[in-house]
Amino acid sequence: MDKQSDRKLSQITPEKFLFVDSLMAFTAFDVYGAKKVSLGVFENNESAYYCYKVAGFKDVILDEIETYEVLGEEWKCTEMAIER
Repeated sequence: MDKQSDRKLSQITPEKFLFVDSLMAFTAFDVYGAKKVSLGVFENNESAYYCYKVAGFKDVILDEIETYEVLGEEWKCTEMAIER
C-alpha cells in the first residue's frame, strides 16, 4: 500500500467502521430481504471482531476452523453471523 492508502485506512475510526457495518446489514436485510448475514474475520483482527460483536454479530461454531495462508503465515478465520 502507498502512504495515501495507509492514511485513508488510519482515518477509519471504530465509529465509522460500525456505521458501515450496520449499513451493510441494513442493506442486506431491508433492501434485499436477507434473513441472515454472515462474514469471516481473522482472529488477529481484534478491533474488527469487537466492532462486529457490537453491531450484533455472533460467533458461529463450525466443525473445523477455517485457515488461510497470508504472507506466508497461517491465519485463522472466525465465522460470524447476524439474523433477523
